[in-house]
Amino acid sequence: MRRTIRLAALAVAAAAGLVACGPAPVAWTSVSPERASRPSFRMTGSIEHLDLEGGVYVIQGDDSVTYAPTNLPAAFQYAGTRVEADARKADQAMSIHQVGHPIELVRIRQR
Repeated sequence: MRRTIRLAALAVAAAAGLVACGPAPVAWTSVSPERASRPSFRMTGSIEHLDLEGGVYVIQGDDSVTYAPTNLPAAFQYAGTRVEADARKADQAMSIHQVGHPIELVRIRQR
């Protein structure tokens, strides 16, 4: 009986340790070199595929803003993928899709 209680306590302690540590961070993927003249911002959200003009991938930000990355790597072009990214506003960018705020990704990683 005591052995069972000890094993159960050990299992709970091990599980708590794993939860406290969390998953290992995923490495960043650099997309474009940083330019000091244009400040960047950090955002998190989910990749979505919209069926407009042949299809477009956007990032639906956790801040309820839709972002249209001009340089989303193919490895991240999967609907439902949670991401964290550093990006810059792409004020000069134009798109036939006309959806979301155009951004240029500096780096991105899966969450």
